[in-house]
Amino acid sequence: TSPSNEFLYGLSRRRLDRAIISAVIVDANTHGGIRISASQSRVRRPANYESGPEVTNREWTIFCADLEFADNA
Repeated sequence: TSPSNEFLYGLSRRRLDRAIISAVIVDANTHGGIRISASQSRVRRPANYESGPEVTNREWTIFCADLEFADNA
């Protein structure tokens, strides 16, 4: 039910130049935190959709042409 899944499905349906986006992920759960960014990324493969009474994880494949890692320490 996460709104992120709907957003990512929309990105996965884009084609050509419209499919390329910039992305930033910040993980504050690790000591000091980690920031991951890419100015040219796209959804390579959407997550499988499963329906049922149990909550399931969805795994997205995202291609990043210029991935950069930085510590937030």
